[in-house]
Amino acid sequence: MFIDKNKVADLILETGLINREDFDLARAEADNKGVSVCDILVRQGKMSEDERRDVQMKVYGASFVNLRKRKIAKDILFIIPEPLARRYGVIAFERDEKNLKVAILNLDNLEKIDFLRKKAGLRIIPRLTDRASFSGALLRYQELLRDEYGAAIQKEFLSFQTISGESLAELPREKLLELARDKRINFVFELLLRHALTQGASNIHIEPRRDDTLIRYRIGGVLYPAMALPKNAAVILALKIKALSGLGRGAVLSKRKIEEDPLEIRPDGRFQLGFDGKGANFQARSVPSFWGERIVLNILREGDSGFSLENLGFHGRGLDVPRALMDKKEKLVLIAGKKQSGRTTTFYTFLDLLKSPGLSIATLEDSIGFQMLGISQTATNPEIGFNISNGVRRLAKQDIDVLAVDEIDNLNALSCSIDIANEDKFVFSVLETEENSTAKIIAKLGSAQLSSPSIAFGLGAVILQKLLPKLSARNRREHYLSVSEIKRLSKQADLEKVMDALVEERVLAEKTPWSKMLFYKSVIEKDNPPQADASSSAKATEDRQGKIMVSEVLKISPMIKELILKNETAEKIERQARQEGMLTLTEDMVFKAVQGLVSLDEIL
Repeated sequence: MFIDKNKVADLILETGLINREDFDLARAEADNKGVSVCDILVRQGKMSEDERRDVQMKVYGASFVNLRKRKIAKDILFIIPEPLARRYGVIAFERDEKNLKVAILNLDNLEKIDFLRKKAGLRIIPRLTDRASFSGALLRYQELLRDEYGAAIQKEFLSFQTISGESLAELPREKLLELARDKRINFVFELLLRHALTQGASNIHIEPRRDDTLIRYRIGGVLYPAMALPKNAAVILALKIKALSGLGRGAVLSKRKIEEDPLEIRPDGRFQLGFDGKGANFQARSVPSFWGERIVLNILREGDSGFSLENLGFHGRGLDVPRALMDKKEKLVLIAGKKQSGRTTTFYTFLDLLKSPGLSIATLEDSIGFQMLGISQTATNPEIGFNISNGVRRLAKQDIDVLAVDEIDNLNALSCSIDIANEDKFVFSVLETEENSTAKIIAKLGSAQLSSPSIAFGLGAVILQKLLPKLSARNRREHYLSVSEIKRLSKQADLEKVMDALVEERVLAEKTPWSKMLFYKSVIEKDNPPQADASSSAKATEDRQGKIMVSEVLKISPMIKELILKNETAEKIERQARQEGMLTLTEDMVFKAVQGLVSLDEIL
């Protein structure tokens, strides 16, 4: 399909989506970066993905396909490998003798997948789809791979009956390392890691029990049983992990301890493996337990661009604000919230979106949780007095464009960060807080001996976020609001403003009375805990809730800036921010409850 960029431009201007001045600026940037003008407009938040899709459908006459209820056959789905599907936003869903139908998020990527025509020997017929439909279809890859890997892992471990903790205890270090490199052990270990990665696991727990070894994955912040392996699997996996982690090297161990365990996991034992052209870092931590050595692997994916602000839960104006600040690369953005609120995930997503060969980006972190190529990452070291405060001061003297701090832990570090932001640098930092509104966070900064001008001119935005359990289709029931519930809800949120946002962002086609709005409440299952085997793991993956983020994003507008300079109260700052379109944390909960993502119980 020939992509006529002039027709796209003409339609954008004719429909009045973008004014001429903004369009010309976006086109100049697009030409400079070698991307489409629509990509720039979407990135700047001046055009939504839905609006881009509508324009492309009108220009090219491409139809829309909803993949949500389609169960795509394995042989068709795997025509496009999962990494390429994610990279280009395209999925094969139907074929015949001459044609291959693909669902695509952006027709501008069509030229980049022309290789499919040659590879498959078929004519490519594109159909546009939306982000929700595409994300749902991606899960089909995980379902197929999970079933395939789960059965293979069980089978392979059953072949290691002669390996036990007692037999390994008699072997010298050199023989242990030689065994750890055995081809069969390499194969089954890689299968296990792939099994975890395909399900989006952030941690793998290897837990010896009396009669078997339980493998659990942490997905979306929640631990789920993945499979139960033979008893000796814990010993085999520990051996492989220790060998890969460079165990025992550089450590000063007593003679007795070496005899008991010739290989020992360092506190920061790490190793790296490649999967489908991408690197994955693994950090191993080990503790003794009654039935054997319990090991947790933290998975740190390199260059993983699977996250986006939209996938995290940002939307509408709350999405436009951070995007605009990242484009301008100036001011300070505070990513705030309580513990376990997803702040670090947002932090690394910012880094992933910002990284570019043309930018000098430096981070300062207590512990580097995610190694990223092209970014200078620095970890603090309290033992030599290198903490967040003096680290920020030292990095400020470097020729950097972006400084990212995880996390601000004192007033001095915050003051230095604001000073850097006032020098036309882009700074973003994680801040732990118990405050429940962005306006209160700003007011607290003012009462912490930071000058009002430095806050007003250095701060670009404050993001307050929270993680909530995500509803699954299986564990929810329908609910319509009663009159009393509508009254209670209206006291916590501006329902008219939420309704406007729902219509504006096309969640709803038109305004709907709240009494007729479909909500959901969670259903607590009283069944016994699921058994840890491959089949129950597959079912658990379908049922699991995971977490979803709700947020409140306050932009430091000219009016907000004036209020800060006048040392006005948090109430006045919040009132102005809401008049400018900000959704509060509670209002974002209502927004996502209408989408069926969170339970109404979280609000009422």
